[in-house]
Amino acid sequence: MNDLKYVILTFTAMPNHKTAVLFNGMYNHCDFLPKEATCESAGFCVIESGFPLMTVKVYGNSSSLKVKSKPEDAEIIEDTLARNILFI
Repeated sequence: MNDLKYVILTFTAMPNHKTAVLFNGMYNHCDFLPKEATCESAGFCVIESGFPLMTVKVYGNSSSLKVKSKPEDAEIIEDTLARNILFI
């Protein structure tokens, strides 16, 4: 899979829960920051699929949001994907 961009967000309504938004490189990181959220970190990720688990690697930063990726972002992305993908 190609590298993706991502942002890790905390929403005002759920301040103790972080979620990931992944998107392709044609967008800027700042395009995915809603007014009711705070950006905790942002950068790029590579998702390597394997059975039965996937591995996520994060790197880089967001120049539009002026934040960096964090090692713990990989686990947040994995958790977000596990909750939101249906395997058939």
